[in-house]
Amino acid sequence: MRPTLINHVADLCLYSATAAQPEHGILTAFLSSSNGTDRRLWAQHIGWRLNKLQPAEAQGNWERWIKDYWARRLDNRPVRLTADEGGQMLDWVLPAGDLFPEAVGLLVKSPSRFPGAFLFFRNLKDSPVLAEHPAETAQLAAHVLTHLNGPVAVCEEISSVLHALIATGNPALTPTLRQACEGAAKAGCPNALAWAKALP
Repeated sequence: MRPTLINHVADLCLYSATAAQPEHGILTAFLSSSNGTDRRLWAQHIGWRLNKLQPAEAQGNWERWIKDYWARRLDNRPVRLTADEGGQMLDWVLPAGDLFPEAVGLLVKSPSRFPGAFLFFRNLKDSPVLAEHPAETAQLAAHVLTHLNGPVAVCEEISSVLHALIATGNPALTPTLRQACEGAAKAGCPNALAWAKALP
């Protein structure tokens, strides 16, 4: 399938009031007729576009169709969600705005395989969700770090995120953050196990 068609379907979903609705048929037809690579590229384009939108527009897309779409895909409708798609949908989470906790809940239920050389943690360390939703952010970090597909190249940013969460001193986060530190260590962050020693 040509990339121009994949991008066109993604843009229709983001800018049309009806294209992503299951009864409208455009997105459903695309998903049903495309292969795994096409769907992965489509998810990647949606993530790229969401991060370019104004925050209110991105959250509006979450409210209008993304939340329901993701729930349907977890129910294998119209096709099963793959780990490669789930890996690209990581970039959908931060633009969710007020729906961030729900976005994390959807991602951690999804099959996921995240590429190691991604910029997600660079964006996360500067995001307000770090202070506003520490429990969900810890859950997100642990999920990503335990489902990496290859070594990471952003250990400094990962350290910044995890140390900010550790600094909350919340013992309820300890098991999740320990899992995150162990995942970072397996991914090649040399001091990650030492970070866990600061956990309450």
